[in-house]
Order: sequence, then C-alpha cells, then structure tokens
Amino acid sequence: MSVLLVDRTPIELRIGRVEDGAVTRLHHEYPSRGELRLGALVRARVERFEPRLGGAFCTVAGRDAFLPVPKGKPPARGSMMLASVRREAIGEKAAQIGLNAALHLPGITVFEGEDGFVFKPGPLTVPETEKASRREAAERMAKAVFAEGEEGVLGSPDPLIRSLMNVLDAGTREVHVTDPDLVPLLNETLAPLGIEVVAGNPRPLRSALDEAEEGALARTAPLPGGGRIVFDETEALTAIDVDLGRQDGRSKKGAAARATEDVFASLDRQSALRSLGGQIVLDLPRAAIRSPKIVRERLSKALSHGGRPSVPAVTGEGICVAIAPRSVPSLLERLTEASGGDVRPGRRLRSDVLAARAYRALEAALLADRSAQIRLTCAERAAPYLEASAPALAGRYGPRFRVEPAPMESFDVR
Repeated sequence: MSVLLVDRTPIELRIGRVEDGAVTRLHHEYPSRGELRLGALVRARVERFEPRLGGAFCTVAGRDAFLPVPKGKPPARGSMMLASVRREAIGEKAAQIGLNAALHLPGITVFEGEDGFVFKPGPLTVPETEKASRREAAERMAKAVFAEGEEGVLGSPDPLIRSLMNVLDAGTREVHVTDPDLVPLLNETLAPLGIEVVAGNPRPLRSALDEAEEGALARTAPLPGGGRIVFDETEALTAIDVDLGRQDGRSKKGAAARATEDVFASLDRQSALRSLGGQIVLDLPRAAIRSPKIVRERLSKALSHGGRPSVPAVTGEGICVAIAPRSVPSLLERLTEASGGDVRPGRRLRSDVLAARAYRALEAALLADRSAQIRLTCAERAAPYLEASAPALAGRYGPRFRVEPAPMESFDVR
C-alpha cells in the first residue's frame, strides 16, 4: 500500500509517494517555468520538417519540441498537431512529443480511434457501480480535448490530476494534502476509486518531503551496514561509486557481499528519488562481482523506475555500465542550477525553489503565532516569486507579514 503526500503553494507543487514508511518517489512542478511536463496533452504548431531526423520541429506556447513522424507522412508547415509530451526538455535537448495522444485519468484511458473513442483501464481499478458514469465523464472530457483548438498546453485533465498520474500506482489508498482547498477536487476524482483524501497537518507532511528532498540532493547516501554511495552527475553520465568504509568484524569478502546487498537495496530507492537515467556507470568492489549475471539482473531491477534499462557491461573489475530510460530531468537538474555552491560545489538552488522554501517557512511562522507580525528577509532573486504569491498568503492569514529583499543567498523569518 502507498500513500501520496501533496504539498501545493502558489510557487511550487510537490508530491511524494510513501511506501513502508519512507518516501520513495518525488515529483516537483513550478508553474512560473511554463515547462512541457511529462504526460501533458498539447497542440503543437509544426515549424519545419527534417527528413534526416525523421521528425518535425514544433512550438508549443513558445516552447520548442521535437515530434517524431512516421516515414512517408511529413506534416505541413504551420499545421496543428494534437500530441502528448513523451520526454521533457533535458539540458539543451528540447522536449519530445508524440502522436496518438491519449487522455490519461486515474481509472480510465481514452484514445481516439478511427470509429470513435477507445477506452482502456487506467492505473486504478474502477468499481463496477462506477464504470458507466466514469466512462461517460471521460467521453465528455475527451470530446473537448480532441476537438480543434489553439496552440498550447491543454487544461484537461486538471494539471494536479495529471501530476498525480506520475506517482499514482495500483497500491495507492490515501492522499494527504496540506491545502484543504484541494480536497473537493481530488475527492471528486479519487473517492469513487476507493482512495481517501485527507487534509493533513502541513508541518509533518512537509517535514517528510523536506527530508526526502534533502537526502536526494545530497552527493552521498549512507549504507545501512556502513559505508556510503557517492553520486556524481554530469551532462554525459552519472557516476556512482561505492565506498565500503570500515567493516569491523567482517572479512573483506564478507564485507563486500553484505555491501552489495545494501547497495542494490539503496540504489533502488535512490535512483527513483533522484530521477536518474541515461548512461550510468557503477563502480562496485571487485569482491562483489561473484556472478556478473546476478549483478546485471540486480542492477537492471534497481534502475527500472523509468522503464526497462539495458546493462551492456559488467566487468570483473567491478565496473558496471547501464543505460536507463530517461523521460524527465534528474532532481538535481530540476531543483538546482550551475552557480555558487550552497547545495553542492558549483550548484545552487534555483530562484523559484529557494522562494518556495522561504514561502513554507513564512507560512509555518504565521501558523505558529496567529497574532504576530512576521518579517521575511530573502535573497533578491527569490523576492519576485514571493511578492507574486503574497496576496494568496494574505488572503488566508491576513496582512501580518512583509517581504524584504536583501543581498543574501538564503532567507530569514522573524
């Protein structure tokens, strides 16, 4: 069974999936970026067709996207295509969109067929008593979605529902939210499918997400039996090194065998939390490579959160090479940028991420003392996001705070 934690503010949306008491997946969105997010339905305008690349360069609301096109069916320049985002923009690569778009909902998926709509099950099971009404509602939404319209990102399904689809699974039974205003919207969609939506205490919910986020941004992750895993992400690949540390009371061979079990158990969670993909090089202790076949199977399973990976090489020296499907940027790329070094050397939090953290700290202070006047001093680069969100915060807690930009790289609430 899994539980989803949903924390939405005017600056940021965070969703975490909790399994066995630990956050195992994270999803972040920042509305101000206008990104083409995985699974979103879009109407794209064709700018030019490139036969050598087998696709067309398109624009979606000012964003570039690449559309692979079947051989022999080049689209006309200026034509409008209904598509879905198959891969988000990563680094300098534009987002990739695909034809045969589908409307994905928690209980049902709708395709446009030659003779009408085609309905298939969604990730959640729909009770027999709800199937007819769910199908009718999905068909009404599909008619609006598949009708002709202007270039841009479609508003159906609701962006929050589309975001939930990235972390929802068949075992989800509860959704806990920090914003009570989300309960009616989510209940309408999820309650008939047997999922309880609860407005929880923001403090422990956010604390769980914060802890998982900080751990996933850290360069190292501790191993249960001692030692650590070191993650180094570059544009070309992700290098993962295993440091056994001191293994008191164990032989070198025994320590390596135990560490191998710990490594793959930890890597399973860490690769999903960090959204790792692309080329991955893992350096295991030589003594851990007792069976390359078993190592290949374990590594393939640990990196399967985004699809089935390939593991072309496992050497006797402990070097493993894997290629994992990658449809979204890594968490490090999503939340940080190349400048400064407050997260890692050469990486600092993006301005909207820093603003979101300051917003949560300010809201916590307003909740802790409902009569106090609060001052938030923040980095100048984060101030515009906080000032834009101030009316929403004032509407809920009153004008009991002020935001003061300052030449700093963090924030302070007093």
